[in-house]
Amino acid sequence: MRIEFLPRLLRIHYQYENVKTIEYDVDGYLTVYNRDDKKVAEFKTVSSIAYNAQYGTPITEDGQFVFIGTWERGLFCYSIKDQQLVWKQGPGRVRQILLMDSCLIVEMAQRGIYKRDVKTGELLQVLKMPSIDRFSQLSESELLAGPLRGKYIHYHLPSLQPK
Repeated sequence: MRIEFLPRLLRIHYQYENVKTIEYDVDGYLTVYNRDDKKVAEFKTVSSIAYNAQYGTPITEDGQFVFIGTWERGLFCYSIKDQQLVWKQGPGRVRQILLMDSCLIVEMAQRGIYKRDVKTGELLQVLKMPSIDRFSQLSESELLAGPLRGKYIHYHLPSLQPK
């Protein structure tokens, strides 16, 4: 994923088969382009360009769903094909989202790490960690997060079991 910051626009490039680029404008409109640079969707979201510029916005590799985290209203899943909200979970201060095969690993400010089902948003697991200053995906199967009781923990993904 590569992110470009343009005047009034955030552009995120992907290497997926069905999606090449998504763009956010300052009014919260999301535009999706396929590999041929053809516009396949454009719709209004709860997006905030300033917030989503921190880490990009996860999109499923099949190009079906896009996930948007907000600081005040929580986590949102949109269908790219239908251009509609699929589910929302909140309120909550979403800081970062990692997309795994069938789940999302979400860093929530002052709460911890939440594991959610991609298709339903259902909460699958919670790791309470009120103060996170490190949340880094080390590889496809490893996450470093913390501190928890003064220690940084190395987790296996997507199970969130300590290594």
